[in-house]
Amino acid sequence: MAYIEKRKIKGRRYYYLKESKRKGGEVKTRTIEYLGKDIGTARAKEAIFEAEHRPFDVIRNFFSDVYNLMILAMVIITIVSAYFSKSQQIVMAAVIAIATAVILDAAINYVKHKNFDFYWKSPIVTGFIITLVLSANKLYIVAIAAALAIALKHIIRAHNKHIFNPANLALAIVPFFLPASHGWQGSVIWWLPVILGFIVIYKLRRLELPITFLLTYILLTAVFNFPSQIIDFLVAQSAAYFFGFFMLTEPKTSPDTQKGRIIFGIIAAAAAVAFSFFLPQYNLVLGLVAADMLVPVINKFF
Repeated sequence: MAYIEKRKIKGRRYYYLKESKRKGGEVKTRTIEYLGKDIGTARAKEAIFEAEHRPFDVIRNFFSDVYNLMILAMVIITIVSAYFSKSQQIVMAAVIAIATAVILDAAINYVKHKNFDFYWKSPIVTGFIITLVLSANKLYIVAIAAALAIALKHIIRAHNKHIFNPANLALAIVPFFLPASHGWQGSVIWWLPVILGFIVIYKLRRLELPITFLLTYILLTAVFNFPSQIIDFLVAQSAAYFFGFFMLTEPKTSPDTQKGRIIFGIIAAAAAVAFSFFLPQYNLVLGLVAADMLVPVINKFF
């Protein structure tokens, strides 16, 4: 397989495309070409090499990356939501949110590290989540929300990582200061985020988190609301399905262990139900904000 090797010479980074092959019982490597000093250019050249020499490996590698699966799932959900809601604004909002998130993340990383070597798929996911949850008549509000998410990711940190889910924290703040609300466009077709989310989180090997959250949330909600029609009640929880599979499971802000993630899911669900009595429109994101604050404690004891 081909891969990028980074070499640091006199404080400068240089990138090379290398290839490793197993012959008999040995793994042999060779340098294919020098890729330059920019990681973005290096990755682009690596992708071209892979596409020209091993197209099936490219496909397999694409689907082996959880972030690729999540982005693909959100592209599908965005297109389906735009079609069934008969609104092109969702697509425009996605473009604006993603562009804002990626450009700002790149700019901040350049200021901090003097290079553009950052994981660009993360701000894309952030932009999609903002798009699929936030409802605003003005597109500039979507851009502000995406920018706030990226800024908070770099500002509120501990032990070299962000504490809160960036998109979720921005979604918890923006509606209180700007004319926006939570529309949950990503859950227009209730079963779509369930199916796509299951595939993504199964690949991530964190199914215990959304399952624990959803079971706890639905059970507690049913206890306090006494639904007469079970099927209608379950369908009505569509926002929770999108939230549970695509927002709650953010790897960097959820607990490290399986037991910790189970406890985290229960806490997030209980907090969301509690907030539903006071701020029902924002209960899910506020529940996650509360749970995120307890992650250091959960990691310490579980």
